[in-house]
Amino acid sequence: RGTVRQPPPGWADLVVTGRARAAIRRLIRTSERDEFERIGKIIAEHAFRRDGKTLREDSLGEALERLELASVADLYAGLGRGRVSGNDLLEAAFPGRTDEREETTSTRDLIEDDKARLYVKARGLTPGVSLHFANCCSPLPGDRIVGVLKPEQGVEIHTIDCERLSDFDASDEDQWIDLGWTPEAEQNAVSLGRVHATMHNEPGALAEVAKAVGENRGNIANLKTLKRATDFFEMQFDIEVFDARHLSNIVSALKMCETVVDAQRIRGESETEDDA
Repeated sequence: RGTVRQPPPGWADLVVTGRARAAIRRLIRTSERDEFERIGKIIAEHAFRRDGKTLREDSLGEALERLELASVADLYAGLGRGRVSGNDLLEAAFPGRTDEREETTSTRDLIEDDKARLYVKARGLTPGVSLHFANCCSPLPGDRIVGVLKPEQGVEIHTIDCERLSDFDASDEDQWIDLGWTPEAEQNAVSLGRVHATMHNEPGALAEVAKAVGENRGNIANLKTLKRATDFFEMQFDIEVFDARHLSNIVSALKMCETVVDAQRIRGESETEDDA
């Protein structure tokens, strides 16, 4: 037997009979619910794993009562929809729990395209449509975001002030998707923010930058020398951060370093090295 395919969202408006429209809407709702449950289970597993615990569905009874949920399926759906966070679940499952770990980027999961559904919520998006982050503006949690539906490619996630958005048809309402960050992105994830820094070419300059990033709970994941001269050199840093505000704080700290002439967040593709 072949797999039953989900009808496109617009079908319900094209079908003539009320009974058929109702049946299609039920199928769409069921498909959406299944997708949210799948995402929610992943969020629950991640939350328990971060806390050094193993998720056991048969031990969630008391947590469900505290969260006023009827079933594990309802819990997963709530997590997937962003109505319940991973921290909410841990606090309900382990009352009085304290997390003594220092909050650093190493204790969080990295936001990537293949996990975008865990971290970005979309209103009215068909289940199964892929999400991926635009390289032109490199969105971080805390940035206001919008989605652009691209045929055969899924939804591309941009910051609302991205210059590339002017390339798309603003009058085509079907192309634009209302997006937001989930509690999982804001509380339990880390992203890569990109910074361009100009520094004095002197011993200890890079060490001072690394110290400033570390003292502000960031982590340098990658670095690249863009230009080097007798007195100055320019570098690009990919830094693991909690959100846009965290990156802004790190940039401010870098600007206060004696060896740093200037530092700015880069919203775009990686810059190329100057071979001159």
